[in-house]
Amino acid sequence: MKSITKKSVLAVALATCILAGSYAQGQMGRRGFGPGQNHQHQNFNKERMGKYIPDLADEQMEQLKELRIAHFKKMKDFRNQMGEIEAQMKTIMSANDIDVKKAEGVIDKQTELMNNKLKATIAYKAGVKDVLTEEQLLAIDLAKERRSKFAHRRKGQGNRGQFRQHQRQGSGGNW
Repeated sequence: MKSITKKSVLAVALATCILAGSYAQGQMGRRGFGPGQNHQHQNFNKERMGKYIPDLADEQMEQLKELRIAHFKKMKDFRNQMGEIEAQMKTIMSANDIDVKKAEGVIDKQTELMNNKLKATIAYKAGVKDVLTEEQLLAIDLAKERRSKFAHRRKGQGNRGQFRQHQRQGSGGNW
């Protein structure tokens, strides 16, 4: 009887350790959240921008900061409006009798909002291009290219992505 309780206690302890380990491993891949992380996109300093944009003048930085803040305010408004539209659509679709005309009206609002959002994004990018010199724009394009190559290499290697990637490639043993 004693050996059965010892075995069950050992099994419970082992299961607890495995669960705690898997939870901790799952938390490792999450970036940008936690104490000390700045979630504000307005964190706009010369050291950070100077890393990607050569010879950035104070006047240029101030103009970019103003453009960026205005753009983020607009995007926040668009996200809020899109949330309202999605809630309206959910309400319409959850009714027993779906009002097709109402749904089409909401879809039209959503399409118009998406168009306005894209136009605002293009205007923001054009404003940034007006502020920077050709050399600075080339430096930004190069930095974007490098980041996209790095992101492409890392794709699928978050939390448990390494195992999945090896499994797809046929390596990693007989799992």
